[in-house]
Amino acid sequence: MALEEELADLHGTEAALVLNSGYLANFVPMKVFSKRFDAVVFSDEKNHASIIDGLDTRKRGVDKHVFRHNDLDDLRSQLQRHCDPKRPAIVIFESLYSMEGDYAPIPEMIRLAKEFGAAVFLNEVHAVGVIGREGGGVSADLDCRKDIDLFLGTLAKGFGTYGGYVAGRDSIVNAIRSFGGGLIFTTALPPAVMASSLANVRHLRSSDVERRTLGEKTDRLKRQLRANDIPILYDESHICAVPIGDEMRTVVVTQRLMEAGYYVTPIRYPTVPRGDGRLRLTVTPRHDESLIDSFVKALTSIYQGTQ
Repeated sequence: MALEEELADLHGTEAALVLNSGYLANFVPMKVFSKRFDAVVFSDEKNHASIIDGLDTRKRGVDKHVFRHNDLDDLRSQLQRHCDPKRPAIVIFESLYSMEGDYAPIPEMIRLAKEFGAAVFLNEVHAVGVIGREGGGVSADLDCRKDIDLFLGTLAKGFGTYGGYVAGRDSIVNAIRSFGGGLIFTTALPPAVMASSLANVRHLRSSDVERRTLGEKTDRLKRQLRANDIPILYDESHICAVPIGDEMRTVVVTQRLMEAGYYVTPIRYPTVPRGDGRLRLTVTPRHDESLIDSFVKALTSIYQGTQ
């Protein structure tokens, strides 16, 4: 279909396949390759819940090894111990981590995986549409994109509709199409959603205005947070995570923000470890400067008042 052809072209791959959500775009490939093809999977500890669920070790036969976040030495150690030349191996990680806002060392991870003969699955869910050449994600501006065996993406977030997709080598995509229960045994996305997704992908491939404006608004938000002594976990991307710590305080802060007219979701266990509560602030190109300024003023007052 036209949308799948557009997504394959966006990532420079042989094929793409649309699924009903970003969750399924992560979950289904993990289920297919860990169970159907008996792959050994090496997964970053900060990977999304959908990846973790797809590699549920309570199900017999799933061989998963979790390496420390962005830790190349730990990944090498685990590859050395657990790679088996007689079995397929997969290294899966995210280009941009949603709860922290930090990037993976993509070229180094790819080189290490290939050294041990492992396929590379890259989750670009939080980057497509908003980062990289034509909105192709973090990897779009890297020379190593041809060495990525499967991209996992979403049509929500940056592309503004809903649904998810995978893009990669034809053989890998066809395996997911043939054996992915989360694709086969559910209803397809409505044609109107597919058409709007295609229009949005095409628009963001040709327009950089939205990405540039998002960067400017994010920079303004982060500058003001720093000026008011509001901590930020990482300062690398459009994701702005403000650590709170105590889970009840996190809830109280978001409740008071809601009372002041600002909706921010409290991030707490099990999304993050216990005692590691935070706010994830989401600015968009349509948030004007006065709205950002008034939000920071409200957050500063509430943050200081709950310490």
